[in-house]
Amino acid sequence: MRDDSLDCEEKLNKLVLMLLRSIKDQRSSARIFFRDMRNLEDSQFEKIQEQRDLFRENYQTVIDEGISSGVFRKDLNGDMITFGILGMTNWTYYWFDPEGEVSEEELSTIFLDMILNGIHAQK
Repeated sequence: MRDDSLDCEEKLNKLVLMLLRSIKDQRSSARIFFRDMRNLEDSQFEKIQEQRDLFRENYQTVIDEGISSGVFRKDLNGDMITFGILGMTNWTYYWFDPEGEVSEEELSTIFLDMILNGIHAQK
């Protein structure tokens, strides 16, 4: 995300919300994509893999920016943070009901709070 007017937390929030909205809007396609991607022919898989890698790199850039600026912890591995966030958000296609009691905006807020603050009760 290349919007210099936003800080890394705001960029991360926008990325998470964008992914949740995409899964909401493309729910059936997302299920098929994530479940059957491994069955694609090599040439098709390579095209999708390039796009998937670019998407991951956009997340990685935001995480790395946050780490280097001191907003995010420097003692954590940026790659693992990125994969963890993507793993958490990508699987929402399987269980998240956007018509249920929690909207994609609320879920994005929950995820961001968990990512940025953890789940420990404040002491």
